[in-house]
Amino acid sequence: MFTYITVLLIFVFCVSEIHAHEQSILMRFQRQLTETIQSDDVLPKLIQYGLMSHEEKNRILLASRNPERMKLVAELIVKKQGNSFDKFCDAIKYKYKKLSDQLIKAKQSPFKVEKPGIENNRSKIRLALHTYFILSLIQFIKKERLRHKLIKTK
Repeated sequence: MFTYITVLLIFVFCVSEIHAHEQSILMRFQRQLTETIQSDDVLPKLIQYGLMSHEEKNRILLASRNPERMKLVAELIVKKQGNSFDKFCDAIKYKYKKLSDQLIKAKQSPFKVEKPGIENNRSKIRLALHTYFILSLIQFIKKERLRHKLIKTK
């Protein structure tokens, strides 16, 4: 029982870390996305791939300018779970191959080494939170094992 919970927690933790990496890539490329991609080119593909509903498309089309529309698309992709980043890259690769390749390359590259200063403090905080999470998980497992031993001996 507790091993299943442990595996599930670790999986959720890793998935959220991967999703955060994809979010940072989309935010880093947001200017290029909004200036380069025409929303009319990508919205039908996003609906076809199941990343967006017709209602979401209509809400995006209410924005008067294309940069505003693409900003809304990027925000929508960030909120979606699963392989939304990969599907988005696939949707834009037909007309914007170079940009799609840049996004995929950025995703495949290791997490960038942060510069000293504020960014470095963020990585230290992230490492401290990861360590705390792992230690808490280990304590939980030990408690569960002890509880199961006590139940078996009764």
